[in-house]
Amino acid sequence: MGRFRLMALLTSVWVQGSSAAPQAQPGFSITRGIVHHQVLQRDQTNSVNLLVGGRTPSELEAPVYVSVSDRGVSLQGFQELPVGRAGRGTWEAELENLPVGGPYRIDFWIDSGTGTGVLGASILDVLVGDLWILAGQSNMQ
Repeated sequence: MGRFRLMALLTSVWVQGSSAAPQAQPGFSITRGIVHHQVLQRDQTNSVNLLVGGRTPSELEAPVYVSVSDRGVSLQGFQELPVGRAGRGTWEAELENLPVGGPYRIDFWIDSGTGTGVLGASILDVLVGDLWILAGQSNMQ
């Protein structure tokens, strides 16, 4: 019974802690290409190219911008970078040459053009590098 309570407590803490991630603002969402806590395999140039897309209000046509930061510091060359276009209820962006490193916070946004400000969403804890998948016995080192 003691182990069950401990497991329930740890699960509760994890679930509550994971809800701290920024949520997409109404009318703008990321639906493909990247998720929170993702590891992206680098290529031979020690970077990754990423195609990302989502949904926007159907009447909105505007450029899509991205900013990338590493532990709160803006990544050089990735501040307010135009990477795509929104239109007809969807948006698509291509993020090129994201360097090895992280954990990155990646912010995508568009200007709503209605005077109400910016619509956007953030992805947290993205790593770029080598991804190793290991399987074996319990004594694997």
